[in-house]
Amino acid sequence: MKRAPNVKKLPEDKYTEAIIFAGDEAWNAAKRYMQDPEADDPVPPIVLDLDQLEHLSELDIIDENRHRVRIHQAGRIAQLPLTQIAHKLALANVQYAVLYDLKGNLLEDWTTQLVRLKSDAAELLASQQALSDGTPLAEADLQRLEALNHEYTHVLLSGEHYVVSVKPHAVTGRTHIFQTLRAFRNNFLADKPIAGKPTGNAWLQWPGHTSKAGGIGFYPQPALCPPDICNLFTGFITEPRPGDISPFLYHVEQVICAGDKVVSDYLMQWIAHLIQHPEEKPSVAIVMKSVEGTGKNTLVRPLLQILGPYAAQINGIRHLTGRFNSTLANKLLVFVDEAEMTEAGCADRLKAIISEPVFHLERKGMEPEPVPNCARMIFASNHEQVIRAGLYERRFLVLEPDARRIRDKDYFDRLYRWLAEDGASYLLHWLQHLDLAGFDPRRPPVTQALREEKIASLPLVHQFMLAELETSRPFSGMARLTATELVERFLLWSTTHRLPLSPAAARAMSGKLMQRLGVPVQGRSGRGIGKYYELPEGDVLRQRFAVMLGEATNVIFG
Repeated sequence: MKRAPNVKKLPEDKYTEAIIFAGDEAWNAAKRYMQDPEADDPVPPIVLDLDQLEHLSELDIIDENRHRVRIHQAGRIAQLPLTQIAHKLALANVQYAVLYDLKGNLLEDWTTQLVRLKSDAAELLASQQALSDGTPLAEADLQRLEALNHEYTHVLLSGEHYVVSVKPHAVTGRTHIFQTLRAFRNNFLADKPIAGKPTGNAWLQWPGHTSKAGGIGFYPQPALCPPDICNLFTGFITEPRPGDISPFLYHVEQVICAGDKVVSDYLMQWIAHLIQHPEEKPSVAIVMKSVEGTGKNTLVRPLLQILGPYAAQINGIRHLTGRFNSTLANKLLVFVDEAEMTEAGCADRLKAIISEPVFHLERKGMEPEPVPNCARMIFASNHEQVIRAGLYERRFLVLEPDARRIRDKDYFDRLYRWLAEDGASYLLHWLQHLDLAGFDPRRPPVTQALREEKIASLPLVHQFMLAELETSRPFSGMARLTATELVERFLLWSTTHRLPLSPAAARAMSGKLMQRLGVPVQGRSGRGIGKYYELPEGDVLRQRFAVMLGEATNVIFG
């Protein structure tokens, strides 16, 4: 059986207290403990992070006959792994075991429970020495059944029984296979029987076989998965390794973010947040727009390698906004190439997908069901306008990558060489250890590219007014503008831009905009020149228009 990290470094003196950090922040907490001069402990603590907690049944977490153990709950951890830790300590003949939080506050004293836990574990072990019909099992039979437990899980799903296993996949690295009980039994037709029974039957009749009566779920923080649920998240595909990621960081800052360090820092933290807190949805999507060949896809390639089956790359948004949306199921990242999201209905549906923590999964032939939505979104496009951005849009970090590296073969050869030489492993290690203290994923920087998207998404009458205010003398320098003249100018502009309007619509839209700009209508229809507007100076109108858009005047008008 494998050992948890640092178990082998425990001192031979069994009366030396062992320290265990358990939870999703175990590694960080253990690192701080070793750096704390007050701890004065040369022995590194045992670490049980999410990976170890998910495979506790396969780990030795303490050496035999250790007298005293102190456990610190480091971050989030479900009750089941805590109970498993207590059972393992009891079976190892630990005499004293106490659970604390990271501040040193006592949470639970397990000492009085250790004898009972050891007895319970022994009874459970005894119950697994025979099949449910009483057929005894030899040691070799138990070893074969235990081996099957590492590969298969019996689940109840929508009232039907299935056996789930994880198999290799040519594209994503691995995938889940669901078999009926009959199909599962047929896997072993050529195998030697166990205790005189077909292998599949023996495993299903063994009280110790892995069974999850609660069905399946997707819990990218495995410590939060309920004990009766089969978790479809089995960890990242890539193994983290310390190494050089400077080629990737350069590409992100200098190319993808066009040299803007504030933006590149946010982007790298956004990616690290995906790795460190995959269950938290940031409600912000990344949009990259530029001509072909700038390396937009290269940003995503190592992430696809790291995430494997928990990431998807698709062309166009129809797989997300159409009726059948299984692309989102059990995903942490969806990369949409050739994206265009300017149509109103499509944009509204996408904003819900980006923001909402739950979506209704609809598969062909099945009733829609609410499921967790953990997917982050990255969009890439070669279009000038990609999104339909509101005036106060905060769901997007819009980037316009630098085009100077197009056709720079040497540059991209170096970057691809880094990727081929285990760059994804180096990146995963770096992301896991990036300090996210103070990072708010829901507050992306406002980029010039987003401002341009906002302007391109302005209502028609706003675009007309912007065009007027960008001239040196708005409305030909007139101090008084009749409502009729305003409507005629608007209709002419809309016709010129192949966006025809009815006079009534033009009159209503232009009137409301002038009111928002603080220019009230005066006069009365049928008297004198009729209704009119007293226009302020052009700079005053420009400043009011910029304020309405939530931007500085120089940002809108230069």
